[in-house]
Amino acid sequence: MPDKESGSQIRELKQQVVGQTKRPLQQARDRAGSSLGESKEQLAEQVEGLASAFRRTTEQLRDEDRTTVASLTEAVARQADQAANYLRRADIRAVRQDFEQLARRRPALVLGGALALGLVTARFLKSSKRPPHDPRVGPGDPYAGA
Repeated sequence: MPDKESGSQIRELKQQVVGQTKRPLQQARDRAGSSLGESKEQLAEQVEGLASAFRRTTEQLRDEDRTTVASLTEAVARQADQAANYLRRADIRAVRQDFEQLARRRPALVLGGALALGLVTARFLKSSKRPPHDPRVGPGDPYAGA
């Protein structure tokens, strides 16, 4: 009966290998899920920050009696708040599925949003960039940075 014994040993070995492989995979999934959850929360905070910026702009526009534009920025602020709340509540898979459906239904909206996001990012990066160092100006030069 060595065949039954070796067969059971092989099955036992297979179960051990599968068990040892499943643990690291599950840990990797958990870490990835945690990282995605943190990224989702950071995105929600950034969207909430945009909503605050739009609300401040709305107040400034109202102070300048530009009520029509103020109404538009207020509506954008409300939408941004709703988006931030949605990001906090929804599962990451649901967010991905909803985004894919939106991209299929309204591709121009998604492309326009990506373009706007790219422009805002480029402007931010450009504004945070340090001025180039002028080798002709020494560190003790009183006109440095003028």
